[in-house]
Formats: sequence, structure tokens, C-alpha cells
Amino acid sequence: MAVTNTRKKNRIVREVGMYFAEQGKVSTFYEYKSDGKRPKGMSPKYIMSNFKGWEHFLQYFKLLEPELWNLANGIKPEPVKPKPVVKKPAVKKPIAPAKPKVAKPAKVKVEK
Repeated sequence: MAVTNTRKKNRIVREVGMYFAEQGKVSTFYEYKSDGKRPKGMSPKYIMSNFKGWEHFLQYFKLLEPELWNLANGIKPEPVKPKPVVKKPAVKKPIAPAKPKVAKPAKVKVEK
């Protein structure tokens, strides 16, 4: 197997993933091979030379582009429910007890 870089794999996944999303389904290897409308330059031989196999390509596609994967498989995203805002009660800092004031002895004036 030829060593390929991640940038090339990502480009393949995005282009073929867009094709699958437009088509509305993820094709098997043989369906993709016999389809005449596949993306230009994305022959099955080229895809297989960059991935270990079709299943590996599909796993990589699912991990890299989950939104396109969901579109291609007809999975609708779950609606996001807003979380209710819970007000936290204000926590007052405990006030340290004041130090008791100690009376200082009065100064005695000494006359000279």
C-alpha cells in the first residue's frame, strides 16, 4: 500500500462525501464503481490506493465528516433543547467576628 498523507485522504473523503450526500445514500463499492456520475478523478482504484479498503474509507468518512455521513444516510439531527436557566442563590461570605478592642492603659504624664 502506498503511503498517503492526511490532506489527500481528507480531500477524497470530502469530495466523495458530498457526492453521497447529494445522492442521498452511501453506495457500496460495486455500485460506486458502476456509477457513471461519480466525481471526476475519484475512481474506485484511486480511492482504494489511498485507503486500505472500502470499509476503511467509510469508517474514515464517518469520523471525518459526520454531518455529510448523516445527510448521506438520511439521519436527521436531533433538535437541541435549550437548557433551563437555573438561578443560583447568592452565597454570602461569612463575616469574621470583629476582634474585641482591648483598652489601652492611659499614658501618665511625667512632669519635669
